[in-house]
Amino acid sequence: MPESQARVFISHSAKEDRAREVQEALYEALKDSEALVPLLDKSDLEPGDMWRARINLWVGGCDAAVILLSGKALESDWVFYEAALLTYRRGRDPGFLVVPVYVDVDAATVEASRLHPTEITAIQAVHGAGRPVADIVEDVVTELGKAVCCGASPVERRARRLAGLFDVFKEKHLREAARFIDYDLKPWLPADDAQLILAAQLQSVGMRAAARAVLSLAASLPANMSEQEKADWLQKVVDLVASSWVDERAIERIPPIAKGQANPFALGLNAAAPLTARMYVLGSDAGEPEPWKLVPCDGIVGQDKVEKTIEELTAKVGRVLAAELKCKPEAVAGVLKKRNAWNPRPLFVSLPGAGMSDEILEALRQAFPRVTFFLLMGDAAAGGPPLTESMLEVLFPQLVRGDEDLFLESYDTFQWSVRP
Repeated sequence: MPESQARVFISHSAKEDRAREVQEALYEALKDSEALVPLLDKSDLEPGDMWRARINLWVGGCDAAVILLSGKALESDWVFYEAALLTYRRGRDPGFLVVPVYVDVDAATVEASRLHPTEITAIQAVHGAGRPVADIVEDVVTELGKAVCCGASPVERRARRLAGLFDVFKEKHLREAARFIDYDLKPWLPADDAQLILAAQLQSVGMRAAARAVLSLAASLPANMSEQEKADWLQKVVDLVASSWVDERAIERIPPIAKGQANPFALGLNAAAPLTARMYVLGSDAGEPEPWKLVPCDGIVGQDKVEKTIEELTAKVGRVLAAELKCKPEAVAGVLKKRNAWNPRPLFVSLPGAGMSDEILEALRQAFPRVTFFLLMGDAAAGGPPLTESMLEVLFPQLVRGDEDLFLESYDTFQWSVRP
């Protein structure tokens, strides 16, 4: 792909004839363009560890996007996820072009759909209801004429930290590992950096597809590395590959809140496992010299009085922080102050959201003012804790039902499958 060409991702639901006709005609119209190259994946994604990583590749590897909105698309988990991330990218980067196409729906229908939080109706759209497919495609291509190649994509930026772990290998080892990834990523990736290419591949295909490539790399680690160094290297790779499951829009708000640059001071996610929260934290701290830490802590249940809950929960949080900081519980506040004096590094504590209230969370903030609390609010259908927006920011987009369970199962299998 010539460097001057802008990569155009086509988001669609292929379950309706008219939407499929528009998608196919648009792809053909872009195929021979000198300035644009269409990116379209026709594989059927089933729920699993790879679908979020693959969609993050599509959304994060393009320079412009077309979102085909039809009746079925408005009901699709995939289209909702893609639209949320694409509109987020557009909001952050004025040079990133998003073209919504109302194939057989109108703005009012889109506004009333589950896509409402993405604010996609605020973007100038191509209207297709009742119009010939050729006319729709012509209008879309005209809009795409404004697209430019944006340089390093979010996929490339996210991959750089993982690529840094590959300095210990010769290029032949990287190419040997890449042979185990059975998916053509060439249109989406840079062409001249073997370390970055492999890192982006590993983070874009899901843990199952990445396992054999990681095993190949582990077998090629230098002989002068100790067993502990090899184990530490492998764990870092596992975590960085797994964290590609997290989307960029959800983690955008974590750094400013964790660094005290924005309100509120606590985060929420419709997840249940501390590991899930750790993946969000790990995905949000790219560019930092050391990964940010998240310390899991159990909640308190069965207490009749708020005062008793606050007392016990504060003591419990103090103990887990003391273990992490290697100090006595009564010394936690002083150690946190010294730890952050010259180089503030966010520290997170995950807690179950059940039973949490503004009063309890405020008491925790007073006891541990330099800690960001990450509340695990459970399944998507369970609803959130009774907290006000000034206390808690719920990360968006939220997890699709069942997605966390699939991730946790995949992560566990991935860890075991790559051990020497």
